[in-house]
Amino acid sequence: MTPFEIVTLVLDLFGEYMLAISTAVLVILILRQNRNDRRQRRSATQPAIVVNAETGENDVMIHFTNWGGGTAVDVHALLGDVDDDKPRARMIDLGLMHPHGEHAQSLGPIDGTFGASFKVALYYRDSDDVAHHYDFVLSPRAANAVSIVGEEHHEIKPSRGIGRRIDKR
Repeated sequence: MTPFEIVTLVLDLFGEYMLAISTAVLVILILRQNRNDRRQRRSATQPAIVVNAETGENDVMIHFTNWGGGTAVDVHALLGDVDDDKPRARMIDLGLMHPHGEHAQSLGPIDGTFGASFKVALYYRDSDDVAHHYDFVLSPRAANAVSIVGEEHHEIKPSRGIGRRIDKR
């Protein structure tokens, strides 16, 4: 038997199976590509609200920034004490935040309620009307001790607040 006859015999016997397998592989690859395209489109059009706190000259500032590519609707944050189960000390209602939009607000003096760590409950909806809720703790006075080899510690300088996420719902 020549090699040509062997190849034609194998194709006659298994050709339908090879066509079915290659079609199934192609369908799987197309479905995966569609899923990845949807995920990429969703990530480009969803809002992503970032919250941080910092100490200024005499007061504590809280900053909200929409780093996502979509508009956030009905944005509001409930602020309260870390020890409370539900933060209700103060509510900040931002309403609508466009992509790359920013909002800064003073929370009062450094010696006040929000000078130390406080809990933030952030709520918003995206353009698909899906609600998002995040609980985290902000610390506006997260201190960085600066030390140089052979010298004493310099003064502790306040830095931008560091947020820790408690849970995501």
